[in-house]
Amino acid sequence: MIIGVNARFLTKPYTGIGQYTRYLFGEMARQNPDDRFVFVVPEKVEGDFPANVDVVIIRERLLGTAGMKKTHWEQVKLPRFFKKAGVDVVHCPYPSNPWKGFLKPVVVTVHDTIPWTMAEYRRSFLTRLYQDRARNAVRRATKVVTVSETSKKDIVKVCGVEADNVVVIHNAPPPHFLEKMEDSMRKQVLQKYGIHEAKPFFLYVGGYDERKNVKHLVKSFIKGVAPEHDVQLVLAGGKSLKDRLYKSFDSIQNNDALTMTGFVDEADIPALYQLAYGFVNVSMAEGFNLTLVEAAVSGTPMVVSNIPVHHEVMGNAAIYTDPEDEKGLADAMIRLIDDRDFYDSWKDRLAEYDCPYSLKESAKALKELYTKL
Repeated sequence: MIIGVNARFLTKPYTGIGQYTRYLFGEMARQNPDDRFVFVVPEKVEGDFPANVDVVIIRERLLGTAGMKKTHWEQVKLPRFFKKAGVDVVHCPYPSNPWKGFLKPVVVTVHDTIPWTMAEYRRSFLTRLYQDRARNAVRRATKVVTVSETSKKDIVKVCGVEADNVVVIHNAPPPHFLEKMEDSMRKQVLQKYGIHEAKPFFLYVGGYDERKNVKHLVKSFIKGVAPEHDVQLVLAGGKSLKDRLYKSFDSIQNNDALTMTGFVDEADIPALYQLAYGFVNVSMAEGFNLTLVEAAVSGTPMVVSNIPVHHEVMGNAAIYTDPEDEKGLADAMIRLIDDRDFYDSWKDRLAEYDCPYSLKESAKALKELYTKL
């Protein structure tokens, strides 16, 4: 079998879709050495891929805006290449499947419906036009894959896809998150990113678009936690686009209790989770939110927003708070600091956390879907 993959987001490996493409399809290639995987990218990418993965560079056209070049690449160049390559299945890891359909089976992963339901993602006319065409194309896909039952319900409602045509295949942490790093290596990571070794810290890992609610997290910590408690807040991640959607990154003020690392090397992220006193994420909307699972497998107590998908993904392995309640969030962090028995009970619970999400099982499920098609 020849599987053609729109691997565009390998050029942005720090994003969720970049991670999804790299680890899930890489694992599937390792499990199925007799199959051939063709990863198509618009520019050179770094990566250690199995021998049965061909990384093919198809450049974008030179003229037009960034959005026009991206759309032309997705809708003209990619289908044309896959047709010539004789692929058996095409997989788009984000809503970019051919608007006019394709002769061979096409699978599209829709992680969430956020681009269609949240106003801040639909500000410009061209963006709305692109997203609406993409939503219509989702209905034409042979199968839609998503990452949670919550997202499946949303896709059926928002995109008008039949429930039987949506398959849930969960996200899962990469293998290096399941390994304990040596103390000396972990301390080097702290020094590398300017994190104070002597102070315990709460950790946030992720992006800065408005729904991530980072501005609220920072305000709650600076006003409600830092004045009376000798702890830090470490924000790991950077601004992926020069766009008003990420203005919260620029609005964060310097503070002695706050450390912004910028983008973190993939190999260093597990150390931050393992050394963190607690993990915090009060996002307003998600399709899965793998960072919560990464914190759990690292044994790190967490305070997270009480949105439905977080309850689905984490169950009773997290402390929940209203993502708009500034005092409630601060109180939850303070209790982890002040109530040692409470904190230790969470450490004990997470020490026994049995992660229900497996990269191997997700890759196996996806290959089974291809075989059926």
